[in-house]
Amino acid sequence: KKQDTCEVKYIDEVRGNGMFSKNAFKKDDVIFTESPFMKIQAAYNRQEALTCSHCCKFLGTITDQVDHLFDLTAVKKTKKKLPLPKQEANNLPLFDCVGACGERYCSESCSSSAFSEYHKLLCVGLISSIEHPLYKFKQYALEESEIFLLAATFISRLICKWIDP
Repeated sequence: KKQDTCEVKYIDEVRGNGMFSKNAFKKDDVIFTESPFMKIQAAYNRQEALTCSHCCKFLGTITDQVDHLFDLTAVKKTKKKLPLPKQEANNLPLFDCVGACGERYCSESCSSSAFSEYHKLLCVGLISSIEHPLYKFKQYALEESEIFLLAATFISRLICKWIDP
């Protein structure tokens, strides 16, 4: 992209300098996108919403999401079907973690990206004992504070980037 598309201008004493575009934009033009360095789904929400463990996109259809919620509640026992709006098909196959830890992904790309970027250091799928330190750490983090999982993801990303730049 061109380097001369923005300029810095002084606004006033309170706000200081600001960045301004040199181009005019139309309504709904995308002017900036970025991917977050890391993200995690809130632990309490993981049971309620089926999402990709890497990009956090919803997995399946609206019906899949509602059925999943009903599985968690007594409403399922009524066996009533709710009328749902027409939906776009999102029946893409789900991709499970290659280490079989239970993480799920929306695509092969998300699965392989997650594994190579950080998950290979945090995957508990091949651990056979619940006494393993990584398993114990994850259990503790889920019970006490998910910020530990976010920190572990951050550190794992740094290590993976350092090992395989």
